[in-house]
This record gives sequence, structure tokens and C-alpha cells, in this order.
Amino acid sequence: MTIMQNNFVVEYLIDKQAGKAAVRAGYSPRNAQQKGSQLLHVPEIAEAIRKGIEEQAQRAAVTADELIAELKKIAFANMQDFVDESNDPKLLHDMDRDQTAAIQEVGTETSEFKGTVTVKRKIKLLSKLDAIEKLGRHIGLFEKDNSQKRAVVKIGFEDEEDDE
Repeated sequence: MTIMQNNFVVEYLIDKQAGKAAVRAGYSPRNAQQKGSQLLHVPEIAEAIRKGIEEQAQRAAVTADELIAELKKIAFANMQDFVDESNDPKLLHDMDRDQTAAIQEVGTETSEFKGTVTVKRKIKLLSKLDAIEKLGRHIGLFEKDNSQKRAVVKIGFEDEEDDE
């Protein structure tokens, strides 16, 4: 592998964008997208990228099961678990790690009425719908729907010929 090809592999592993990686590796910006695409098909480069991605995954030490577990925390979070008996949001230290994993934002809202200042805690959860959709895609839940949507129904009318 040439030095530029090796540089391409290193740069590609940063953001997985072949055109940008080709430019950063020293190839001409004019045809970088095409060159990047060509480089991805060179067996030696493809193997180096595969090994690089595998090494990145090992360094990150993240498994598919761990990612799915995090998505489940978001998908199955229930707002009732985040409020106390008065329906006020709980404090973070009163929640477990699974609950706090589903939180996008914690804040306060201050209001004043007739000289009385009221401070309310607010909790915003991460998107349940996004997490549910990602889990559904992972288990193939939408494949049947997608195949049904791709089905083509042909309705044709044949011209009647006159029997004259």
C-alpha cells in the first residue's frame, strides 16, 4: 500500500466519508469523491479499513447488546417513575442509573405571582419514539411493512376488439 493509500485509510476511519478522507490524504479535491470510492474497492485498502474498524470497536468496548440495553432504557421509560407522590419531578440523586439514562434535560422554571416566586423542576426525557423505532428496526419489525409498501399492483385494461 502506498503512503497516500495508508493516509486514506487513517483519514477514512475518522468519519467514514471517502471523499473527505481522500482530500485529507492528499488526493485532488476535484475528483476526491470518485477517487475515495475507487480506493474503497481496492482489496488491500478494504481489508485495512475493516481491521481499523474492528480495532476501533475493541477500543470502544461497546457491544450491540450494550447499545440495545441503552435503547431499551429510553424506549421503556415511564414518566411515573420520574415524579414523586406530589407529581413533582424527582431529584437526580433519587433516581437510579437506568432512569437517568433516559433523561435528555433537567432544568428549572421560575415564575412570580403577586410577589411570590415559584421554582419548578423540569425533566425532559429522550425520544421514546426514536428509541422504539431503532429497536424495531434492529429486530426486523418493519421489514414486512417495507416489503408490502414495495409491492407493485398492476391494474390493466385490455382494449376490446370489435368483432366486425
